Amino acid sequence: MCTGRSLVVVAALALVGCAATDDEDGGDIMLRVRFTGTEITSVEVIDRAAPEEFEDDLRPQPNGDMGILWTDYSTGETLADGWMPPMGASQSEFTMVVPSPGDDGALLTVSLPTASGPFIATAFVEP
Repeated sequence: MCTGRSLVVVAALALVGCAATDDEDGGDIMLRVRFTGTEITSVEVIDRAAPEEFEDDLRPQPNGDMGILWTDYSTGETLADGWMPPMGASQSEFTMVVPSPGDDGALLTVSLPTASGPFIATAFVEP
């Protein structure tokens, strides 16, 4: 007898945010990512600086609970990937630092754990 396990993944795609500004001060950006339910509702650039200016604990890490994938839209290059600490039960947003994307923007993919299994939320972040 063969038994199988299935994983239900719910994906949400949203067009949100702005990843670039007219000011080209540095190579990294700090994003505020907001959720409503299982959707990314906004991605906001809250700071821009040279890579050494931001704390490393705001970047995707080797382990954690929320999976992060930051991909340049035009080239398909993975600019950042890893894990972030979980959001608390009362939280609906988190902050992270990633490299600035190219002129065509980037895709942010976040995998979040829930009681009924993980879900995937993806947002296209315009330049």
